[in-house]
Amino acid sequence: MSARSIEATDELNRTVAAIGTIVRRERKRRRLTVDALAKRSGVSFGRISELERGLGNPSLQTLQRVANSLDLPMQQLLADQGPDDEHVVRADQRYVMSEYGAQDAGPSVRRELLTPRGMTTLQVIRSTVPPHFTNEHAPFRHIGTESIFVVEGVLEIVHGKREVTLRSGDAMSYRCSVPHYWANSTDRRCVLIGSFSPFED
Repeated sequence: MSARSIEATDELNRTVAAIGTIVRRERKRRRLTVDALAKRSGVSFGRISELERGLGNPSLQTLQRVANSLDLPMQQLLADQGPDDEHVVRADQRYVMSEYGAQDAGPSVRRELLTPRGMTTLQVIRSTVPPHFTNEHAPFRHIGTESIFVVEGVLEIVHGKREVTLRSGDAMSYRCSVPHYWANSTDRRCVLIGSFSPFED
């Protein structure tokens, strides 16, 4: 498993655990049993039980049903807890994530986290893809949804059987559970901004 996949899995686990804590707290506050919440929401007893224990990978539809049944706005269920100033990431304080390398110790992608490290419902990452990079030998594949925006240069994305070339100003969104890889076949770097959510519909 790649470093990126491990990080995504860790983020997903933390997110589900945090949501489960909120669901359990709000359910008990309303003096509802798990069975009663299941009947209200149309979500199975087992799935709610898993969610409250921080297990599984609930869809947005499932979370919306649970939130509606608890009379909670969706953003409260997904909100990160903490003071507002934690959401400011200064340019000189970005967390540099593990680099993703090409085959045979070739050039690596530099990845800088633009969102706070503790934020689990959304990650925004600035990636610098060096010339002649490709990870075709080890495609990305993990749970979540990603949207990328090319700031500079040209990026080729192969998502499943689909090949797309993005240039400066172009954007693309896709499910990360489908194997996909990046390639920069030019002599210039490519800079992109990617937003990642650990949920899939």
